[in-house]
Parts: sequence; structure tokens; C-alpha cells
Amino acid sequence: MSETSSRDLESGAVGQRQQVIASSIRWTAPLVVLGVPLLHLFVVPSPQVEGMAERLALAVHCALIAAVPYFAVCMTILSTRFRSGSHDPISHAETPAMKIDCRVLQNHLEQLVLFTLVMLALATTLPRDHLQILPIATAVVFVARFIYWRGYHRNGTLGRAPGVQLTMFVTAPLMVLAVVLVVLSAFATLVAW
Repeated sequence: MSETSSRDLESGAVGQRQQVIASSIRWTAPLVVLGVPLLHLFVVPSPQVEGMAERLALAVHCALIAAVPYFAVCMTILSTRFRSGSHDPISHAETPAMKIDCRVLQNHLEQLVLFTLVMLALATTLPRDHLQILPIATAVVFVARFIYWRGYHRNGTLGRAPGVQLTMFVTAPLMVLAVVLVVLSAFATLVAW
């Protein structure tokens, strides 16, 4: 097979993968872009928090709920290792399902760290009337991480797409918002000084 035709096959495979990923964007993007603001404006009331300690407690509670999928994967791996006798993770005795669970665990941890930082930053900078964004985002991320895990097991790497998209469509804009609010807060402090 010539070099050109093998590249064409690779690009065709990439194109097919991109179509699968794009097909899930058709429902994940509108769900988040429309659903989160609608929940924020019309459904979920703002939490009744007064001081900074209560705001931080809200962020920590949200991070704890967002950690539940991570804990579920940990417990699944622990149980599987115990039952299968693959107690030594460097022996490479894992089943394909356990390998997926280990990758999911790593990804959950990475997403959880970012999400927790965003929640803490927003808890300290958002106006009180908009703090309901924290539990709404938490609910989306909670569900998204389970979708990611299940999709990976059902459809391989392409099955992760909806979970990744839901997580990032919530986390990325909130990260930008948190950075802007932190910079504005720092700037206001400097001006007042």
C-alpha cells in the first residue's frame, strides 16, 4: 500500500470519528447552553449563604458531590482487583474493562481538580444572587462523568464524547468566568488601595 493511500485511510477514519463526536455535540451543546441558564434563571433558587465561610462550604459541598463518580470508579477497581486477584497493578494482569476503569479514574481526577478550583473561585467572587450556578454545574458534571464512564465501556473511546462535552461545556465557560472575576476583583483591590 502506498504512503498516500494509507494517509487517505487515516484521514477517512479521522473523518468518521469526527462525525461521531459531532453528532453528540448536537445534543450536548444545546443541553448545556440552554439548560444551565434556564435552570439558573427560572428553576434553582440562589442558596441562602451569608458570609465567605458559607460560600466556601457551598463550593466544597459541590466538589464533594462531583467526586462521587470518582469514588464509584475507585470502588469498582478495588472490588474488581480483589475478586480477580489482580492485586499488583504493575503486573499488567488487568482485564480490558479494568484498563478502561483505570483510565476513567485518571480522567475523573483531572476533571475533578479543575472543577474544584473553579467552584472555589466562583464561590468567592460571584454575586450572591448567582450562586445557584455552583449546584447546577455540579449536577451537570456529576451526570456527565457517569455518562463518560458508561460510554467508554459501551463504545470505546468514541463513547466518551458526550461525557467529555458535557463536562467541558460547563467547566470551560465557568473557568473563564472565574478568571475574569478574580482578575476584576484583584484590579478593584489595587484601585482601592
